[in-house]
Amino acid sequence: ALEQKPPAKPTPPATPAAEPRPAAASPKESFTDALSRVEKQARDPKEMESALKLLLRSFVVPSWAHHSLPDLDADVEVDGVHADVEVRRDTYGVPHIAGENLADVGFGVGYCHAQDRLWHMETLKRMAGGRLSEVLGAPAFPVDVFCRKVGWATLAAEDLEELRNAAGREEDSRAALGFLEAYAKGVNAGAASLKALPAEFRILRISREPWSILDSLAIARLMSFTMSFGWQGPVIRQWLRQAVGDMAAAEWCQPSTGVHDTDVTGHCTVPPSTPQVPLELFGGSLPLSGEAKDASEDVVRFVSETFGMGPGGPERRSNGSNWYTIHGKHNASGSGGALLASDPHLNVDLPHVWYEIHMTAKSRDGADPALNCAGVSIPGLPIVMIGHNDDAAWGVTLSYVDMEDVFLEKITSMSARGCTYEHRGVAKEALRRCEKIRVKGEPKARELNVFSTCHGVIISGVTDQQGDVAEMKDLANSEPMVRSILGATQTEGFALAFCSATRLPRLALVQSALRLNTCSNFEEFKAAVRGLECIGLNVGYADSRGNCGYALAGRV
Repeated sequence: ALEQKPPAKPTPPATPAAEPRPAAASPKESFTDALSRVEKQARDPKEMESALKLLLRSFVVPSWAHHSLPDLDADVEVDGVHADVEVRRDTYGVPHIAGENLADVGFGVGYCHAQDRLWHMETLKRMAGGRLSEVLGAPAFPVDVFCRKVGWATLAAEDLEELRNAAGREEDSRAALGFLEAYAKGVNAGAASLKALPAEFRILRISREPWSILDSLAIARLMSFTMSFGWQGPVIRQWLRQAVGDMAAAEWCQPSTGVHDTDVTGHCTVPPSTPQVPLELFGGSLPLSGEAKDASEDVVRFVSETFGMGPGGPERRSNGSNWYTIHGKHNASGSGGALLASDPHLNVDLPHVWYEIHMTAKSRDGADPALNCAGVSIPGLPIVMIGHNDDAAWGVTLSYVDMEDVFLEKITSMSARGCTYEHRGVAKEALRRCEKIRVKGEPKARELNVFSTCHGVIISGVTDQQGDVAEMKDLANSEPMVRSILGATQTEGFALAFCSATRLPRLALVQSALRLNTCSNFEEFKAAVRGLECIGLNVGYADSRGNCGYALAGRV
């Protein structure tokens, strides 16, 4: 059984009586009666439109919202737990979940995530899988193309295979697998407990698919990518270099120092031997305004407006996070414990990326560790990213270390059957993967051929020396397009290949995160952070014995 206790209701402060306002409808008036009244009273189409919107807000939206709200005061019988699980919500609605073992706690976390963030989880799931176009139509297709190219869902399947293999020989992997399986069952049970799906499902007229472990693992890959920025710098620098020249580009990249973009030996960090290719190739990797007279002007505008960079311009605008620790000997409370404060500077979104939670596993059950961990999680993942347990606390900021590379590949041939590229003077065949993307309103799925070189997956289109660009999907599927863009006899062009630690095969992200949630000393903390190979993070540490620490996560 899953027992829920609703949040305490604080006494609200006294407020002055509001002045009466005309209601959209009286409490006893039906929607039909209100609609008839509006039709008679409306004097023009604009007034009618405003009145109809008000009626929708007064009748339809509240009704949908009410039916999709969870019942927080119900004891429910559920399949998938070994013993009773208690969910108690505090005054702020934060769930405190207690179970007899780690798996039961995971079930409770999934249940609460689904109650409060089901549509949020649906969007993350579809983005990670490159399936937004199925519900949002053609405008979401470019996002799906990129996500299919980098292959979060494909990589998640490999992660799951590795986790299942490791579960046969490692206790922590076995615990992580059981935790994820229970979490998926909890999500599905929580969604089933709602009287109606959230309004977004009904507006878009879509049904909900059962949650699976693959969804969580794909979201873990996606979220790791959102915290990686090393690949954008090389593209921007090369873009600038070709737009305004080497020295001017260097001045743009470091406006505050007046020193050109050089390394310790005084050499330019953008090698002069880098091939000069049309700017449009790099423009396909970054957003453009579409208002510039030429590519150079658009480059300057993009970099200036987005990053606050330019010769003699302001410091680069930053949204960097911060954390700090104070050793226990400076703790005035006399407890002797170290202090840690973590302030991640993320955008204020609705819903927000974080979901606060408190997890308690009351006892050990086989390989399951005892757990008493509180902090913030990400809907779709049953782990605390920033938080503390009985012994230690941890906080994170982005490290902005170089965990990605972008390679300029020389494409020597392209056809509907495949792609070859030049590597160290030798022609090589690119690996091909075919993806089918369904788009809302279209009877047939669009096909996307994804090519990978020895460096990484090709994320751009292909351009010839004259700057004509074609999307990779078009080049790969249409030989006439190949001939018209690259020429019937000379089929050479350039493309960008993306290499990133976020695409490392067979990662153990969940196992490492669970180790972090249960760490009791600095050595266990370091071992946990070491497993977070694909996320570039500065991770701060403090424990109840007064120790402070730091570890860098990510494979640099």
